[in-house]
Amino acid sequence: MIRIILIVSLLAACALPDDAEPTSQPVSSAPTSAPTPANTLEWLTQLADAKSDADKSRQLILVRAGAKWCGWCTKLDKEMEKKEARNELAGWTRVYIDVDRARRDAESLKIGPIPALRVLTPSGRVLASYDGFMPAEILVEWLKKSRTEATAAMELDAELSATAAPAAKGVSLLVEKLDSRDASIREAAIRRLTSHAEKTAVPVFEALRDGELATRLAAMEIFLAWHAPVDGLDPWHPKSLTNERLLVLQEWVGALPKSPTSQPVADLDNVEFELDRLAAATDDEAASIRERLVRHRETLRPLVLKRLGSAVTDHERTRLLELRYRLAASDALALDWPLGLVRLASTEAMERRQAADELVRRAKDADHALILELFADPDPVVRETSLRALSTTGDAGREALVSLLEDTDANVRTAVLKRVGENPSPSMTTAIVNYAKGETDVDLVVHALRVLRKAPGETAIKCLTDMLAHDSWQVRAESAEALAEILQASRGSNDSARAAAYAGLVKRLDDDDGFVVSRAFAALQGGEMSSMLTTKRIRKLIKKHPEMAVDAARRIAESSRNYFEAYDYGRKKDNSKSIKLLVELTLHADPEVRAVAVQGLCSMNASEA
Repeated sequence: MIRIILIVSLLAACALPDDAEPTSQPVSSAPTSAPTPANTLEWLTQLADAKSDADKSRQLILVRAGAKWCGWCTKLDKEMEKKEARNELAGWTRVYIDVDRARRDAESLKIGPIPALRVLTPSGRVLASYDGFMPAEILVEWLKKSRTEATAAMELDAELSATAAPAAKGVSLLVEKLDSRDASIREAAIRRLTSHAEKTAVPVFEALRDGELATRLAAMEIFLAWHAPVDGLDPWHPKSLTNERLLVLQEWVGALPKSPTSQPVADLDNVEFELDRLAAATDDEAASIRERLVRHRETLRPLVLKRLGSAVTDHERTRLLELRYRLAASDALALDWPLGLVRLASTEAMERRQAADELVRRAKDADHALILELFADPDPVVRETSLRALSTTGDAGREALVSLLEDTDANVRTAVLKRVGENPSPSMTTAIVNYAKGETDVDLVVHALRVLRKAPGETAIKCLTDMLAHDSWQVRAESAEALAEILQASRGSNDSARAAAYAGLVKRLDDDDGFVVSRAFAALQGGEMSSMLTTKRIRKLIKKHPEMAVDAARRIAESSRNYFEAYDYGRKKDNSKSIKLLVELTLHADPEVRAVAVQGLCSMNASEA
């Protein structure tokens, strides 16, 4: 009985408390690095900081999980302070996770009993785990072994996600992984070997001839993708691999062209069969099915979308959604973040949001297709996250973002314009111009023109000038306002686009809508083309739009003041028409107009008045 009590007490001391407050951030405002004695190495306290540091230094990450109340954690800390342990730890990016304060990080690393150690790649993929206490000498051995295994795993990941033809060493490594139990690794190796037949055909032939069953099956799939003569060869039955049949295949390999057909042809019956199996499969089987179907990613997406539209159960939809995301994901991301793709398809909104945030932090240029797929999520938070990610993943991501302007949902187009408008890029200008010209929703056209206002240039000026003739008064007014801002900012540069813009603004002075006229009038005032506001045009303007009389009077008064400044410097011009119009306006029905006219006349000297 005493032994049982001691064992239960020990387990309780090392267990993760169920009543710990769930939070991804420390409760206190502690610094990023954990406080340690002067003679010990520092440990970061945020997993995100460790990933950032490791990515820069290309070091492996060692995670140490524990808690203040854990006695064995304290003992492990003391072992780590020993000289031999410190020397080994110096070559790692180290992070300490307090499971009470960083529950989310602990859950993401599947921390159970503590103390716990995890070895991660710089991007955060778990490569080795250990739960429990270790003395210093065993800890050092475990770290060295983990480093060796992790380095090899990273080299494999680099080879599997590469696009260039593999070198001899790479081919050997890929062939070795044809029997891997990890479906993502095995299928990535098959795809890599299939894509470079000129370098891989001979080793694949040898694998089919000499390998174990799993290797033979994978090699046969590659030969089928190459449309090789494999009639009668059955990897399940070694006796079928006769010398005569292998000789035919070997001769084919020897005569292989440098660029053979290597794209697998989709067997639709087999694809449909695999899709049927997906919902009923176990998690491991489903992962294998997804990886096999990735070979047909170019032709499979429409089938997956069709099935998603008719899916009946949440489980079926989730499995299909996992496949949809895997088809869009880069091989590098799938290898490094396999569970992340599953979390993106979770039925739990919070789980999807957390996964989407993590994807944003991991995203590279090659991941824009996956991020684009996320925009179909029903959760507006996930959609907004995907838009933010697209705007930060290089030109490819921005192109994908702009492509959403073709979506049939006006809310989608609105969200895209809002995101693009926050940080417009000159590379997007042409796409926004084409969109504005083809959009039928007036409010969205106006929104697009506001984006162009933030990305000035000749292309934007030409589009805004064309939009001055739009059927909608809102569009015409927005175009005039945008041109006023752009032309004023680029004042002094003379080109045909600017001249056409000013000419278009002058035409808007005859617009039937008074607000459009006011915007065009404001755009012409104060610019280098303000001389286009002649007395004749202003008189006509006042007659057609009496509400413009005050602004018109101010313009005439300003013109008169400019005249007298010129007169003082010997540049006298005829100002009689302006004076005459001001005199007429002193009799206007609107007292504000009369006041402006009188002020204008008073600014002249007595002889001229």
